[in-house]
Amino acid sequence: MNMGRKTTYLTDFILGLFILLFITLVVRKVGSLGEAGSVGARHWIVYVVFPLLGATALLLSFATKQRIRIWLACGLIGFMAIGYALDLSLLIIKWRAGTQLPKDKQRLLAAAKKAGQIIDTRTPLELLDDLRNKGQQIVPLVTPGTILRMRNQPLVADAKVMPLAGLSSVRTILCNESGQYIFFESDEHGFNNPRGIHSAAGPFDIAVIGDSFAMGVCVPPEKTIAAYLRAFYPKTINLGYADAGPLLYLATLKEYGLPLKPKVVVMFYYSGNDFEASYRELSYPILAHYLMPTFSQGLRHKQSIVNSFLTEIEHAEEQRARANRVEANKPWLTSGSEWRRLASLSHLRESVGLDHRGDSLAPEVFLRSLKQVLVEMKRTVESWRGSLIFVYLPHYGELEDYNLNRGERNSILGLANEVGIKAIDAHALFSQQTNPFKIFPYGLPSHYNEMGYSVLSEAIREQVVSSR
Repeated sequence: MNMGRKTTYLTDFILGLFILLFITLVVRKVGSLGEAGSVGARHWIVYVVFPLLGATALLLSFATKQRIRIWLACGLIGFMAIGYALDLSLLIIKWRAGTQLPKDKQRLLAAAKKAGQIIDTRTPLELLDDLRNKGQQIVPLVTPGTILRMRNQPLVADAKVMPLAGLSSVRTILCNESGQYIFFESDEHGFNNPRGIHSAAGPFDIAVIGDSFAMGVCVPPEKTIAAYLRAFYPKTINLGYADAGPLLYLATLKEYGLPLKPKVVVMFYYSGNDFEASYRELSYPILAHYLMPTFSQGLRHKQSIVNSFLTEIEHAEEQRARANRVEANKPWLTSGSEWRRLASLSHLRESVGLDHRGDSLAPEVFLRSLKQVLVEMKRTVESWRGSLIFVYLPHYGELEDYNLNRGERNSILGLANEVGIKAIDAHALFSQQTNPFKIFPYGLPSHYNEMGYSVLSEAIREQVVSSR
């Protein structure tokens, strides 16, 4: 076989491999559409449109001269070599930074030192080990979002229930955003309330529903929004839980709020991640069933099953965290996980926001889903003649730049108005403060502090008074 024929075969083989790679990208991305209906336009263009165009162009190239195909093959190989060189550079930078504390922890340490505060630098796993070694019964925070991220694993895929809160009646590690860890004693259904509250005689005054902000991250239990409101309305219950989104709010209302029939339900929408959370939630079929008026898992009567399942999840997550700690302590040259990430250009894709884990709903799909949730929440609350209040919570960046996220903010608030729900715009509320960044610990990006929750609670209380 002469050299020209060998070159032709090698060139065509390389082009065939790239065609296969492009088709694989398209199949993977299109396959994910069935989970949640749609993804963001940028992911669609990068993982579907470009690969289809690339595969088509390469197929057409087989009708061209050999010289053109050789140029194409060399160009593709060079382009891939540049990609891997960049990814390797990012990996080395990450490895060198691995001996240092994360940047957010460094900023926290600097701010706390300036304020004369002591910082607990232990990781949650180190804290867990220390407290258990002292004989304390304590568990880490296991969230509904954790379960949804594990939805393709047999442990979750074969589960009999979808929990909406954490392990019940146990001391739980909540968070550390101000320097010291915050704990809470979970109630009989895993929420951040005084124990026994679910069995109190109704009707209740207020139910607070939402994600980590409603739950009370990252302040002591007596400083949460529900605790502030409880001082004026004793029968106030906190049904918020971290890492949740709109469909989980609806599910929580139906499972735990409906039996208590609170006069007022306060639903929080957080602009920082509720959009992304909806993608996970729509990927889990059982949650979509809550859009039907009569659906329920009957979770109030299945706490032992819920606890058993959550214990398995907690053990699996703990094992994963320990394995990750071992892997993180290895030199990157001997780390199998880092080599796998390098092979998929994971570091480079993450740096430009094109990691597969960044999938989210297209805006129109999200707004349609949110409207369905709000309509069903309103119908449910009004079925016992209660009233629903919607609260828009801004993230740190929105207070830095008023116009950031302005379109989405107006769309969300407009949607609540369209459905006929009274709304509180916490962005406008916080912007009125002399220094709005005082609502964050040390003025750094995180959850709100005690001051933030206090300001928000007062606005909610005023809205409750006017709605009666």
